[in-house]
Amino acid sequence: MMTSGKNNDFWYFLLRPYVDFCCRHSYRRVVFAGKENIPEDGAVIFAPNHCNALMDPLLILASGKGAAYFGARADIFNNRLFARILAFLKILPMIRIRDGFRNVVKNREVMLKIEKVLAQGIPFCMFCEGTHRTKHSLLKIGKGIFRIAFEASFKLGKQTKIYVVPVGIEYGDYFRYMSTALVQFGKPIEVTGPETDISGMTEAEIYDYHRSLLRERLSGLMTYIEDDGLYEAKWILTRVYNAGLSAGPEELFLSDKSFIEKIGKAIEADGQKGADLCRLALGFERDRLEGRFSIRSFGKEKPVIHALGTLLSAILLSPVLLLSAIVSAPMWIISEIIASRLEDKAFMNTARFAVKLAMTPVMCLIWALSAFYLLKFPYAVVAFIFCMHGYSLFYLCMEFMRTALSETRLLFNIEMRKRYADLKKKTEVFINF
Repeated sequence: MMTSGKNNDFWYFLLRPYVDFCCRHSYRRVVFAGKENIPEDGAVIFAPNHCNALMDPLLILASGKGAAYFGARADIFNNRLFARILAFLKILPMIRIRDGFRNVVKNREVMLKIEKVLAQGIPFCMFCEGTHRTKHSLLKIGKGIFRIAFEASFKLGKQTKIYVVPVGIEYGDYFRYMSTALVQFGKPIEVTGPETDISGMTEAEIYDYHRSLLRERLSGLMTYIEDDGLYEAKWILTRVYNAGLSAGPEELFLSDKSFIEKIGKAIEADGQKGADLCRLALGFERDRLEGRFSIRSFGKEKPVIHALGTLLSAILLSPVLLLSAIVSAPMWIISEIIASRLEDKAFMNTARFAVKLAMTPVMCLIWALSAFYLLKFPYAVVAFIFCMHGYSLFYLCMEFMRTALSETRLLFNIEMRKRYADLKKKTEVFINF
């Protein structure tokens, strides 16, 4: 599982640009922010939140040019073929106590590998929550990442600084392919630096201090909502409040953060009114989902004109949808079959990415042979370029069609429009009281 000889490195660096290309083109827009916070004078351990399975490490990888190693829970290495793929991607098994005390000793081998990687100036990335889940919150941050940091600091000596860099990952949608992604690198924690003076602390206090510091910085880089009884309602209200906002990933993130802070303070000040508002939000969300209304269909200043414009655009786009569906049919059919059978829906976009990665070279050959055999050269070039983007275009067009249908249905549902307007007005009054 841990072998990575010269031959593996050759294929890794040869295929790396292609993997990054497929990753970036799995999203409508990808933004990397705060890269200036990544230290260049020491060893770097990235500490991201973990919400979207394999897409999280792929985005971290796509943010830089060099190699990077990753840690992942050991149980996903149980499948031999999958383990070989993970090893090729430089993902190392992190064995936990729950995996059995006999297996924990194997972490020694992993730790030696990590120390070697850090000594060579190669970043190591560990998802400090220990597992993934599709929520805008954080699980308990484990001690593992700082055990690695302190042990590496001890082994590599004072001449090598060890930094833990928090990384916030945000998605426009956890489950929709070709959504948006925002990756933000935060202020690093130098584990042996002046800001982390640990003199006089017990070992437990040292770990608690660093975990608390990391949690604070990481929660500031993501749309963070306390995972309590009001989590779901707060996230619904956030989406309702920003439904009509036309903004990029960074602007939307800032707006979400600002609203969550305001709604939290308002609920703290008046819990009863907050509870009543949350009940309204949950009821609205239930009926919205039953009616199959996209949240993006709400909040339009001129809903009739906007819906008619969207519907007209959808009609004009229908030939593009049809053509992209035909040329990429083997890919999206296989993707959706796999995605529909996954128990953990967080892997849906990972499956779609994997199909894109595996099938694009084969499909390129088929597209090239067909285009240049059937068409004259200039037309063949255009057709081939279109086919190259057919898989992504299919998902983009499908999402646009869903939005168009949603807005059309909403035009004829006055009650839902009124409920949205009422809920948003009450929300605005509540947070600004």
